[in-house]
Amino acid sequence: MGRNSAICTVFAATMIVAGCDNVSGLDTDPPKPAPKTTTSTAAPATTPPAAPTTTVIPATALLPCPDKDSGKPLPDCTLQSSDSADLTFTVRRTGAGDNGTLTVAITTPTGVAAQTITEKGVDSARSRPELIDTDADGREELIIPLATTPSGTRYAVYHATGTATEFTRSGEFTGTAIDYSPDGFTVTSADLPANKGRTHTFWTYESDKLVPAATVEVHTSPKECILSTPTTLSLTPYATNSAARTHFCAQPAATN
Repeated sequence: MGRNSAICTVFAATMIVAGCDNVSGLDTDPPKPAPKTTTSTAAPATTPPAAPTTTVIPATALLPCPDKDSGKPLPDCTLQSSDSADLTFTVRRTGAGDNGTLTVAITTPTGVAAQTITEKGVDSARSRPELIDTDADGREELIIPLATTPSGTRYAVYHATGTATEFTRSGEFTGTAIDYSPDGFTVTSADLPANKGRTHTFWTYESDKLVPAATVEVHTSPKECILSTPTTLSLTPYATNSAARTHFCAQPAATN
């Protein structure tokens, strides 16, 4: 009990002294407010956006078109001319069977699109286009197989001359082989019925159209070469059938 009384006395004295600080007339400074604390927030570090990147996807590289028939379905491919025009021919195939479509895009050496050729109703999986200078003029023709017939393959022929980069569909011919004669005729060959020999047709271009000038038949038995009719002598350098027969029967395509 005595200890609790002493604590109360001290507490009371403390309260009296504290109360004197508020007595009027005393020269005391008012309590200063606590200084404001300013929190400086630094701007977040920024990273400049990365420069946009462009992914360049290269065009699908196509292999060169095969130069032989492998018996397998043919892929899309490219042909490169070896003449002065130096053109690229991109061959693409759609469809199936005899109702396919063959599209050939022709571009110049600088990559400029020159022409697009489309052949429909083609066995696109088997059609193997070729570039052949069939008239010995220094420019290659585009030869597109269309269909197989009992007498050979039927071809579409696209022709260009000089420095032209566009081709004209000059016509069609049918045969089992394509060649040319030294004097500028396109030669197609086919088998005669019953293995009697071979026939060779010599074609020329008139106003960019493919027309037959003469045909010879090389018989195996008896061995002879005859000039078939009709023969358009005006498309040849010869005035008589005899002279035409002598010339065309002596051509490499007819003698090999």
